[in-house]
Amino acid sequence: MDAATTATAEEEVTRLEDLPESCVAHVLALTSPRDACRFAAVSPSFREAAESDAVWDRFLPPDCRAILLRCCSGRPPPLSSKKDAYLRLSDGAVLVDDGDTAVWLARGSGAKCVALSARKLSLPWDDGEFSWRWTAHPRSSF
Repeated sequence: MDAATTATAEEEVTRLEDLPESCVAHVLALTSPRDACRFAAVSPSFREAAESDAVWDRFLPPDCRAILLRCCSGRPPPLSSKKDAYLRLSDGAVLVDDGDTAVWLARGSGAKCVALSARKLSLPWDDGEFSWRWTAHPRSSF
């Protein structure tokens, strides 16, 4: 091979950064939220793909909007992107259903986690010696 052929072959090499943003976003959506954040640090073009709503929509549970609408505050918090919604739900529990249920996302995997208050459970009641008694605890979330 001569120098001209080698130079032409090197110019035709496609780099990852040459891929369309939608293609990179599709690949990122098949990974995990943690991987998407790491990928954003690689280059500006990857950051754009990693920040896209197409990626973060795949990490949110299908009922994300319904969860946010059920917030105790009565209205969902203002969110500028799907990533903001993910971060809001993974930062800590969101109380829904008049504070009887807490919902959050596991930050690394995006798994939906739910905690129910004891009052939300259907427990058999009895007036006997071993019956349930509601005792308030000052550090209880419910």
